[in-house]
Amino acid sequence: MYQGVVVLNKEPGFTSFDAVAVCRGIFGQRAVGHTGTLDPMARGVLPICLGRATKLSDILTSSEKEYEVEMELGRSTDTDDITGRVTEEASTEALGHLTEEKIRHALLGYIGESLQVPPKYAAIKKDGKKLYEYARAGVEVEMTGRPITIHELEILDVRCLAHPVVCFRVRCSKGTYIRSLCRDVGMDLGVGGIMTSLLRRSTGGFSLEEAVTLDQLKEAKTQGRLEQYVRPMDQLLGHFPALNCREEAKKLLINGNPLRPGNVVGKDSLTDGSYYRIYLMGELTALYRYNAARGLLLNEKMLKT
Repeated sequence: MYQGVVVLNKEPGFTSFDAVAVCRGIFGQRAVGHTGTLDPMARGVLPICLGRATKLSDILTSSEKEYEVEMELGRSTDTDDITGRVTEEASTEALGHLTEEKIRHALLGYIGESLQVPPKYAAIKKDGKKLYEYARAGVEVEMTGRPITIHELEILDVRCLAHPVVCFRVRCSKGTYIRSLCRDVGMDLGVGGIMTSLLRRSTGGFSLEEAVTLDQLKEAKTQGRLEQYVRPMDQLLGHFPALNCREEAKKLLINGNPLRPGNVVGKDSLTDGSYYRIYLMGELTALYRYNAARGLLLNEKMLKT
């Protein structure tokens, strides 16, 4: 069984679940999962976890993400993107009042922390059901805003056509819906807005430049070189500091028990709330998180079975 992560360049037309299903066939194993949904129309980086790495999907999902986006102003849809049903179109007069300066001001105003209402067609759940299930059934669901952070936003191009088109790059927190961002900017400008193109350039420390397509994986399988595309879990967690478990604390680690700072070596001080890779005899064994109030490292994920 393969253990680790494959940095997939998902193509448009595939759901994230479709990509996982194809990878199960390519790698010949059931233990396959993704680390953050990409809309079917979107393309770009989708890390695929294999084997024990599937235990880390939720942690990788929490990472920052970077996108390149194309937004069209002047219309609204029920999905907040170009694939949906048009629900409203702005008048020629309203669009005529738009200027590049107004567009830039509205978009750049979202840099920083804010509350964002998810799209109606989204995979997040409310009362045990996914939002898109309510939407498909014609049931209106009231959603409150969720905290997000736009760390960086760069406008790449503004084309003031009959329906203005804006291209921009955005680096944002977990849980940020780019479709919602386009919708909200359009609402601020009084004309509506939808996402027309989305490319995820990076997530979880992985970039588009290192990603491979499903076709490349299929070709590698026929040539017997799939292994070259599987990154070890050490790389997957490379942004977390490493600690080595002392021999006398071996049983505590193997059983997933809390560890005291004196049970490990590798850092002079530990940071509250931070994750740490724990090694035993040179092998990655678990992921722990330091709780300063208790003065203990607490088990988050056992990575060796």
